[in-house]
Amino acid sequence: MVKRAERSELSKLSLYQIECLEQTTDWVNGVSKHNKVRDECVPDFSCCLEELFEEDREKRIEVLNKLREEYHLKPFEESDTK
Repeated sequence: MVKRAERSELSKLSLYQIECLEQTTDWVNGVSKHNKVRDECVPDFSCCLEELFEEDREKRIEVLNKLREEYHLKPFEESDTK
């Protein structure tokens, strides 16, 4: 399971960025939920069409790391789960 960002990391982000990061982290962990407040889908749109869920966890982690890079956060690594 991918851990959520550390509190110290979140202090650098806007509320919107925090919501996106948490939604994407949940998606990597297999919880595909639509952001109803901002009407935004997860990266593979599986929150609206379950059959589109990206089964390859490595690809989901890659998407999460691109978002973390965009927000100037360190990338997630498998060792972060231990």
